[in-house]
Amino acid sequence: MSAGAISNVSPDRSIGRLRRRSRDELLDELAAIFAEGGFADVSVGELARRLRCSRSTLYQMAPTHDDLVLAALGHVFCRIWRRANEAAAAEHGAAAKLQTWALTVIEGAGVLTPRLRGDIVGWEPSRSALEASLREGLADFAILFDAAIEAGEVRPANTLFAFQWLQAACSLANDPVFLQASGLTHRAALEEIRQAFFSGFVISDDRQGIAVTG
Repeated sequence: MSAGAISNVSPDRSIGRLRRRSRDELLDELAAIFAEGGFADVSVGELARRLRCSRSTLYQMAPTHDDLVLAALGHVFCRIWRRANEAAAAEHGAAAKLQTWALTVIEGAGVLTPRLRGDIVGWEPSRSALEASLREGLADFAILFDAAIEAGEVRPANTLFAFQWLQAACSLANDPVFLQASGLTHRAALEEIRQAFFSGFVISDDRQGIAVTG
């Protein structure tokens, strides 16, 4: 290609040829937009503008605005559980696996801001998607929780209650209004949850010889 021909190629097209964003990257960026302002009032055209891509690129990912929303939410939900399971798998000890899983979920759920959660629960398809995802999360949690009980590192307790407690704590830790009112940083809230959850469920280390790390 001649120098003149190269100069006629727009910067955007040149960059696009060098590296096209993957579907996962676009879904990550969509999730960030939804976290900031929800999804109910943003059009596909506005999303394309903010993502600096064409509408056709988005329509290749999903045929409608609603399908695009559900694709982004599904991507976020799956990523939360996947990262938690991967983090837990790297730990040793049943209580350590449970703790790491729980805190990784809470951190990952930070993208589910109060504004986004409001849109999710206010629209039946997204609410159903969230409920289905929570059932998947509960199944993963139950495996780790039951294993910790069997290992004698966690006291016998109702699994659904423990999961719902964790879910409520997750909402608080990621709620900026609550954090401001409490004076806690997000990191400090996570530590409070760690202490409260494991003080309530984990058998003390002087009885079992286990250490719960921070």
